[in-house]
Order: sequence, then structure tokens, then C-alpha cells
Amino acid sequence: MPKRVMITAEMLRAKGACADQVEKFRKTWPNGATVTKANALKAAKLGLDNEWVADNFLPAPLDDEYWAKLKLLHDEYLAKCKLLYDEYLAKCKPLYDEYWAKCWLVLYPLLRMALSGPAEDTVADEKGETDD
Repeated sequence: MPKRVMITAEMLRAKGACADQVEKFRKTWPNGATVTKANALKAAKLGLDNEWVADNFLPAPLDDEYWAKLKLLHDEYLAKCKLLYDEYLAKCKPLYDEYWAKCWLVLYPLLRMALSGPAEDTVADEKGETDD
């Protein structure tokens, strides 16, 4: 029969767990808890950080194996995201180019006017001079 592993509030405190997490644990399991699937599920429902417990209490090889497998999945996810993002950008480029081509048809004359200074009739209007 496998050895039963217990975790106590004192053990959590000694590993540096957050005070609120230790208190939640202690209220639920004042004498400690045996590490079981049922208790892990209960801890998750209580909002306790099972991942922190795994990082701090599991043997390193088991934890390392988990993170290595998770990294493979994450790398696969990122590769797929990059492909989708590249496809998205390729589809956006013609729209972007068309949009800015149309914008420049409107903006270029306005910028040209702004850079060349005010028109003569505008200067006269500002001085209060009119042709009347």
C-alpha cells in the first residue's frame, strides 16, 4: 500500500505560503490533510493554490516532467498562434494599403495647404479686410 502523505498548515507556513492560504487550509483541515484527489478538488473549490502546493511539495522529477510536457503544449500553441497571426496580417495588408491610399487622397491636399501657409484671402479676412 502506498504511503499516505499529509500536509499541515505548519508545513505550508514553513514553505512560505501566503497567510490567507494557510488560514483557509487550517480552517478546513485543522489537523492537516492527506494528499488525495478528493482533497485537491476540495482545495481548488476553496480557492487554494494547488499549483503552488505542487511546486513546493512534489518531488522535483515529477514537477519537472509536468512542466516539460506543458512547455511542449505551450510551444505548439504559440506556433499555431503565429501561423494564424501571420495569415491574419497577410489578409489585413491589402485592406490597410487601400485605406491609407484613400486617406492620402484626402490628407495630401490638406497637408499641402497647411504647409504652404494661409491663402491670401484668408489673411485678409483675419485682418478684417474684405472686398466689399
